[in-house]
Amino acid sequence: MTQRRKVRWLIAHFPLELFVRAAKAFEEEIEKLCPGQFDIEIHTMNSWLNWYRDELTEEQYAALGFNAPKIANLEDPSRTGGAKHHKTFNDLRGHWQLMFDLLKQQKFEMSQTQINIVGSHLDSKFHAVDLPYLFNDHDHVSRVLDGEIGQDLSDKVAENTGVRALGYTYSGGFRIIGSTDGIECLNDLDAKKFVSFTSPSSMMFKFANVKHLPRAYTTAQDIGDMNEEGGAIETTYLRFAGKNVLKSNHSMFMTAILTSEDFLATLTEEQRDAFKEAAHRVAKVERIWSIEDAEKYEQQAEERGVKIVDISKDDELRLRAAALQVYKPQNLARMGIDGEIVKQIIAKRKG
Repeated sequence: MTQRRKVRWLIAHFPLELFVRAAKAFEEEIEKLCPGQFDIEIHTMNSWLNWYRDELTEEQYAALGFNAPKIANLEDPSRTGGAKHHKTFNDLRGHWQLMFDLLKQQKFEMSQTQINIVGSHLDSKFHAVDLPYLFNDHDHVSRVLDGEIGQDLSDKVAENTGVRALGYTYSGGFRIIGSTDGIECLNDLDAKKFVSFTSPSSMMFKFANVKHLPRAYTTAQDIGDMNEEGGAIETTYLRFAGKNVLKSNHSMFMTAILTSEDFLATLTEEQRDAFKEAAHRVAKVERIWSIEDAEKYEQQAEERGVKIVDISKDDELRLRAAALQVYKPQNLARMGIDGEIVKQIIAKRKG
């Protein structure tokens, strides 16, 4: 009897249940395609560090053995574990670069990681799919990411970095603005400390004259101020632990199922094709699950004491006008975004 090959899948984000769900779905799909050949071993950061401590140097373990500080009133603290406060979130750059190095070294073989993280710490081409108001709807996302554009993006990044996106997922859906207290419009953010999450969003809020603090430069003191005085954050329904939402739906919270080119090279051609097909299947169904999760969140909002305010037409136009500034070639270049990829994505819109 042939022994199953172990494949370690590392979950590095929250909400944990969303990422475990996707990993288990991949496990089921790869078993259908390659029965009896693989054992998908699903880990959180803590379990992986505990199980494979001996494979890391002291410096690597020290760099990975912490969680970033979270905004307790806005991002669910029960999902984050202990926090070691660094000067700013930008100090995590070495953490994520090490994570991608360890993926390429096959210390773990697969992960599902935020596109924002991949774009910031591996290859800025990925920032393209984080652009505000890029996708008209979920069908537009599928046409782009499940087609030639998504494949071309994966190929280019794999060639440049040695890391390949096998599939594109949501893990949350549209981005919204969550607040510790009431929020009715963009102007309400003037009185709050508002943390923007991505480079493209931060640029949009800047052009829209919305007072904000880019997450990369958020300090532990900023977090303390927000917890004591109230604040707001660019987030998604399922990452948000507060009770006040401005439903802006200004961009898509995207993640990617990642592996390394070196790992794929150890597989047979049939197995490589199976991994790509399994990830493709999981990505499609995961995006459907995320849409359903968002619908359920809205249906249950009132009974859970959550107030969701639809962004006004005037505020939406204000953000859309600012987004057009983000799309200017010089601004895309500043973020390392390939303007040709953006044109191709826009060309896939309908209507």
